[in-house]
Amino acid sequence: NNNEEISGQLNKKVTADGLFGSMTEVTGRNSDPFTRYSLDIDYEWSGIRTRANFEAHELITIPARHLLETTWQTQLVPDPQHGTALLAWHNADYIVTRASGKTQGVKVADVRAPIALNGPWEVRFPANHGVPETLNMGKLTGWSDSGEFAIRKFSGTATLTTTFDFNGPLPNADEEVWLDLGDVHVMAEVQINGEPLGTLWAAPYRVEVGKKLRPGKNTLTVSVTNLWCNRLIADEGVKDGCKWFETGALAEWPEWIEDGKLPEKSQRLTFTTWKHWRAENVPPPSGLRGPVTLRFGKRINLGD
Repeated sequence: NNNEEISGQLNKKVTADGLFGSMTEVTGRNSDPFTRYSLDIDYEWSGIRTRANFEAHELITIPARHLLETTWQTQLVPDPQHGTALLAWHNADYIVTRASGKTQGVKVADVRAPIALNGPWEVRFPANHGVPETLNMGKLTGWSDSGEFAIRKFSGTATLTTTFDFNGPLPNADEEVWLDLGDVHVMAEVQINGEPLGTLWAAPYRVEVGKKLRPGKNTLTVSVTNLWCNRLIADEGVKDGCKWFETGALAEWPEWIEDGKLPEKSQRLTFTTWKHWRAENVPPPSGLRGPVTLRFGKRINLGD
């Protein structure tokens, strides 16, 4: 992501959980500590195309851990009344082995199948950001994958809303229902039926929703915030009337900054005093890419 001459070597040491090695031997003519060196990797996992961005010397994980289906593993959990419980996410015959060596067979057959929330979605962008304020999406796609330049380079918070029918019985005390947002870049605030469920700022992007569900129609609202650099990259393609040093530092303040606003005809939305990004840089993934799913878990008491 830099127009300096850079060479690098990627060690592809694959393990069972999808881990690669780390980027090594990254060299370049520009030794400026403010220059950003990174590696973009495009890949597809379970039908989801995405781009991962890694800094120099950063450990590379492909796919992102929250996209690995094995993260929904049946597990032993503490139970305040019965000592230990089996939290099952899949119907199967399980064998529980205690620390003493004693084994216990457990047959689970009533875990509900996941429900895919496929949309359609209504997307609302903030005003005066150069993007349509309302957009209807039949299928979730990341903003950086959009065919529209303004959406592809959008930075800020946009709100996605969809409705879904919950026709089965409401969850009982032995059942957990979780909302799995799948692939998110980079933060998401979640509401169901107008009730806030918190902000998810790191993978895995999931939250327990069982007590918020209603019989019949439900409304899911996800407010997603991405990084500032998407718009910074877009604005590097717009003249700013400034003088810059070759290092990327601002040489002198432009006249219009004294007025506290950009020139009237300018298409820029941002301004910084250092060029960390260039117009040719690829914007990092942004938005809610999914898949969005309701997942059901069954708690089986095992005793002490």
